[in-house]
Amino acid sequence: MLTSLFTILIVAAAYLVMINRVHVALPAVTDEMRLLADGDGAVSALALQGSQTQLGSVQVTEHDLMDVLGQDVMVDWYKLAQVADRERKLYLNDFGIFDSGLGQNAHQDHFFETLETLQTKGTTLDGIGIRSRIAADAPPSEALQTLDRFSTLGLPIESTELSINFEDRQLQADYLRGFMTALLSHPNVEGVMLWGFWSGRHWRPDAALWARDWTKRPIGQAFPDLLDTTWTTKASSLTADANGQAQVRGFLGAYDVTVTTPDGRTMTAMAGLTADGATVNVVVGAAVRAPTSGGALAAMGASEVEEGAGTR
Repeated sequence: MLTSLFTILIVAAAYLVMINRVHVALPAVTDEMRLLADGDGAVSALALQGSQTQLGSVQVTEHDLMDVLGQDVMVDWYKLAQVADRERKLYLNDFGIFDSGLGQNAHQDHFFETLETLQTKGTTLDGIGIRSRIAADAPPSEALQTLDRFSTLGLPIESTELSINFEDRQLQADYLRGFMTALLSHPNVEGVMLWGFWSGRHWRPDAALWARDWTKRPIGQAFPDLLDTTWTTKASSLTADANGQAQVRGFLGAYDVTVTTPDGRTMTAMAGLTADGATVNVVVGAAVRAPTSGGALAAMGASEVEEGAGTR
């Protein structure tokens, strides 16, 4: 549904932890190599900043360490990461899930089975990252089938490294709108991350929102248009009923609610709309109170928010 929780991050670099792309002839297992997958050194190395960490990536094609240490070593990595920081969210991320014709394939099957294995062997897996490097013009709606499949694992999904690599600029912008709308419509998608935004620092320069000379491409306009216009609720001229109530359905997120009385007095409250809905009570003319600490509401005036009480 379109009012599902949806967050968007833009980063030019990818991840905090990556154990992949080891293209060397590895010797037999040694104590030193075992130390890479166990011990205090590994725990200390994971004491990183941020709230989410990718631990393991593209293990379908980059599996040299696991060939030597055993396939279950990935289970050890996740358990060590949990010891290092129990508050950190751990994701497994892979490519070829959306961008290989957007249909089910052997690469996708392997990724799904790996996620299942991690879950059955007791790891703390908090989410699934699906690299969204799109180079084919398959209908964006086909991605919903993939999202449905991975949602059966019971984990939130993030679309990572989104890059629409089309030379046709208008088609590129149109595809971004369609693909991101498909993501937003799925209740299990919690975020999308762009690979980058400037052609001068992008692994696929044609996929960037801005050209190397900083000329904004159509896709560079389509992206903020979705966030600031299409997916932003701006309701004005609402009139309260006889009970002093007005109701509006909107996208999830932060809202400024301004009430104006017939005699011109106004009061503004800031409130957060969640999937459970929210009720904002605004009393015009009351004394100003400080924002509630740690809550979703930062109020000016006598206003309150009740979550789960409908969308108002």
